[in-house]
Parts: sequence; C-alpha cells; structure tokens
Amino acid sequence: MCRTILFIALLFLPLGIFAQDESRFLVPDYSSINDMVTDPNSAFFYPHLLKRYKDNDSTLSPREYRMLYYGFAMQKEFVPFSGFTIEDENIRQIFSKDELDTSDLKEIVSQSKQYLDKFPFDLKKLNLVYVASRELGDSINTHIYLDKARNVAFAILSSGDGLSKQTAFHVISLPDEYAMIKMLGYEYSGGQELSGDNCNYLGILNNIDEIPGFYFNAKPVFNSIPQAMK
Repeated sequence: MCRTILFIALLFLPLGIFAQDESRFLVPDYSSINDMVTDPNSAFFYPHLLKRYKDNDSTLSPREYRMLYYGFAMQKEFVPFSGFTIEDENIRQIFSKDELDTSDLKEIVSQSKQYLDKFPFDLKKLNLVYVASRELGDSINTHIYLDKARNVAFAILSSGDGLSKQTAFHVISLPDEYAMIKMLGYEYSGGQELSGDNCNYLGILNNIDEIPGFYFNAKPVFNSIPQAMK
C-alpha cells in the first residue's frame, strides 16, 4: 500500500462556501466562549462537552463543536505549538517506508490516538486515524473519525472564508492551517507571511478557483508569544 494514500483530502467542498455574506460568519469571541465553557451551569461547560466528544457522541451540534474547538484554547492542556514541537518519531519512521502494510496502518492509528488524547482536535491526526482505519476496513473508527474531522473543519469554516484578513479562518494551532488547505482540496505553495492582526497568509498552488492563498487568524497562538517577540 502506497504511503501517500494517507494524505487524501477529506473534504471536497463547493466553491459556494467562499461566497457567503460576511454577516453570517461566526467569528469566535474568546471572552464570551471562556465565560460559557468555565460556567458549571452552562450547557457548554467544557469538561462535559469534552467527555461527550471523547466518548464519540455523534449528537454534538455544530455550535457545540465550535465551543469544543475554540474553547480548547482556554484549557490548561492547550499547547499552541504542539503540532510542531511534539512530533512522533514512530510515525515519521513509518512514513519513511515506500509501502505501508497492515501493521504500519495499525501503528499509525495507535500513535495518532495517543496524540489525540492530549490534543483532541488536531486535524492532521484526525485525518490519519480516519484514512488508516478506512484502509484497515474498520468501519466504526472510519465513521467516528471522519465525523470528527469534518465537524472540526466545519467549525473553522464557520468563522470566515479565508479570502481576506477581515474574513480569515480562525484556528487555534498553526498545523491546522496546513491541514485545512489539504482538506479543501488545495496544495500549499510554500509561500507564507505574517500579515498583522494575528493573521498568517499561506499561498496555494494554481487552481481552477483562481484562489492565490488563504488568511488564517491564529489569535490564541500569537497571544502565547511573549510580548517581546511580537
């Protein structure tokens, strides 16, 4: 089995998602989200929501997914640069192979799930578990992780269209920027720049939609950088 199969895009979304009325975007208000996820009497109290997510509750609503994703930035476990600094050596070694067999796929699932236990909304790892489970013929995990990856992606898509700083996609980690580009069916060009206002711009390769790149607002990440480095 070719190793590249684990990088198939999850979402092929219609171009119409980029033609929405700005007033429909749900830009995260982190102060309000913090109030709701820390209130034990709130329907969005984070420990309860997170338990439902980890228990694979398929009834979680789009709003609850937004609270889960953006609310994670208020949790003590949140490490904004984890996707870059905490790399799994075992997975890297697996991907160094030309072909992947069943034992490799099982190891990818196992290692990715361990990572997701600490950082539950990492799009790349959710994607890895989904595709590896699909190749293994594990229909239960395939369904669970496709549902999770899609819902996290749609939470991000609800925040903007990514075509300008004003309508940037809002993310809580930098790796999710690259994962979103793949999940939308595009390829990162290698070009990027900081554009101010907590935004990062990533270029994409030539495409039929003639979109040059996307803006991502990573406020939780930039807020974690010492003031002297801003």
